[in-house]
This record gives sequence, C-alpha cells and structure tokens, in this order.
Amino acid sequence: MSNSFDDPAEEPATTVSANLTEQMLHLTNRFEEERLKLEERTFRTDTEDEEQSEGGKKD
Repeated sequence: MSNSFDDPAEEPATTVSANLTEQMLHLTNRFEEERLKLEERTFRTDTEDEEQSEGGKKD
C-alpha cells in the first residue's frame, strides 16, 4: 500500500489542517493587500476632493 492518498478523505488530519492553514494565511494576506489598496485610493480621492473644494472657495 502506498502513502499517496487518491481519496481526499484518507488524508491525515494534520495534512488537511496544514493545507487549510496555508490557504487561510494566503487569503488573509490577499485581503490585507486589497484593503490597503482600497484605503490608499480612498485617501487619494478624499484629498483630491478637498483640494478641489478649497480651490472652488477661492474663486
């Protein structure tokens, strides 16, 4: 009998747990990257809006 698992149900729990942990870390990192990008875009948009509204007041 070989150690390769053709049926995922036969994989040891530690292997499944390690795989799930790796996937969760990857997704968490990806989420943080996207959140920071969105935050940066929002900050830029807010700053541009403030500059435009200040420019409008001076006219």
